[in-house]
Amino acid sequence: MITISFVLRATTTVAAAFVFSLVLSAVVANAAEIKVLSSVALTSALDELAPVFEHSTGNKLIIGYGIAAQLRQRLIGGETADVIILTQPLMDDLQKQGKLLSGSLMNVGGTAVAVAVRAGKPKPDISSVDAFKRAPFRQVHCLC
Repeated sequence: MITISFVLRATTTVAAAFVFSLVLSAVVANAAEIKVLSSVALTSALDELAPVFEHSTGNKLIIGYGIAAQLRQRLIGGETADVIILTQPLMDDLQKQGKLLSGSLMNVGGTAVAVAVRAGKPKPDISSVDAFKRAPFRQVHCLC
C-alpha cells in the first residue's frame, strides 16, 4: 500500500494562529466584523482559532470557506474580504490582477506531503506531476 498524507504540523498551527491574530488585529483595529475567505483545507484549524480570536479581541469573524479555484473566481468577480487565505500561486495571481493590495501577502503556514511505500516494494517515479499521475497507486489516504 502507498500512502499519501497531508499533515498540518502542530508547530505550523501555532505559528499560523499567532500570525493570524497579528494580521487580523493589524488589518481591522476596532472592527465589529471581519470577513475571512479561506480554502476548505483550513476549516478545522480556523474553526478552532476563530473563537479564541473572537474572545480575545471582541471582534466577530465571518468565515467563508470554498474550493480555492471557486474563491479565486469570486474574488475576480469583485467579492471582497478583510483576510484571504489561499495557496501562494493563487494569491500571486490575484495580486497581479490587482485584486489584492500590493505587498500585502504573508505566508502563514504550510502543509507537508509524504509518499510512503510498503517495505520491499519498488519506489514509484514521482519526479514530475505527470510521473506521479502515472504511478501505480492502489490506495491513497489523507491523514488530515
